[in-house]
Amino acid sequence: MQLMSKIDLTIVLRAFSIFAIVSGHLGFIHLAGGSFYLIFLSGYNFVRFNYPKVKRANAGKDYFDIVSFVKIYFGFIIKIIVPVLLYTFFIYTFLGRFYLGGVFLVSNFIGPNYADGLTFWFIEVLVQIYVLFGLVMISNYFYFWISKKPYQSFLFGFVMFYILSIVCRMIWDTSFYLDRFPHLMMYIFFAGALVAFSTETKKKVITSAILCLIALEFVLFDFNSKVLFLMLGAIATVWVDRISIPKVLHWPINIIAMSSLFIYLVHFQAKSLIDKLIPNLPAFAVVLFALLTGIIMSECWQRRSKFIQFSKKSFSKGHSK
Repeated sequence: MQLMSKIDLTIVLRAFSIFAIVSGHLGFIHLAGGSFYLIFLSGYNFVRFNYPKVKRANAGKDYFDIVSFVKIYFGFIIKIIVPVLLYTFFIYTFLGRFYLGGVFLVSNFIGPNYADGLTFWFIEVLVQIYVLFGLVMISNYFYFWISKKPYQSFLFGFVMFYILSIVCRMIWDTSFYLDRFPHLMMYIFFAGALVAFSTETKKKVITSAILCLIALEFVLFDFNSKVLFLMLGAIATVWVDRISIPKVLHWPINIIAMSSLFIYLVHFQAKSLIDKLIPNLPAFAVVLFALLTGIIMSECWQRRSKFIQFSKKSFSKGHSK
């Protein structure tokens, strides 16, 4: 019986990243950098999954099919926004407090303590990055430039936005906002896309060298473990597609990775709930409960159409009697 089996490295790092976020927030183990890698992974997955759909929609056309792009690209963004807003409204309704910055996903521009922390800055910044990049792609000129030379385009974009991030932070002190602005993190998204296009050895070498530029952060600013994890994780993603791990770990890693959005959304409320039910639990148990709560929420959301159909059938049977 084979005990070891290969799994996609990005799935492992995605699961580790969300675990690192939850673990740090709930006081178990402080592992920085999870949010940065998830933004990186968003750019990487855009190239792997959404960009091919956009190319197929525009194949053989001498103009950019904006309608198809909006359906593909912004349709994907809506799949993120809808559960976030529904959960936000649920929390605000339950507490009897509403915060417009949280509802409009712009609380990162107000401050980290806005709404007593009842906002999701990571999701907000990610959505803002997606929207900014989408507006760039809508332009005919930029789309056809990217489609003809995708690797060079994202290489240029990464360098440009990294320089922009450095210059902006050197001129304006945004530490009060914890630097949680889309233009300061856009380079991370471009880094992910760049890595996804690094399919040849020569490109992998160039990309790895360029990614080392991120280490300038340690010279120009203080040492930042989040940036270190991003740099090492990105370079590992360049060179390693799959790794061998015990087969028994595949299912938990996959389901944690696939449930990362809901785990991120519910982990603080999960802690509040378990603290009331079973006070003074060890931090590891609290983290485990938060992960399980997020997984259950994710599974319910994924199967919502089946629940709705079942409810309709039950309702129809009840009225037919």
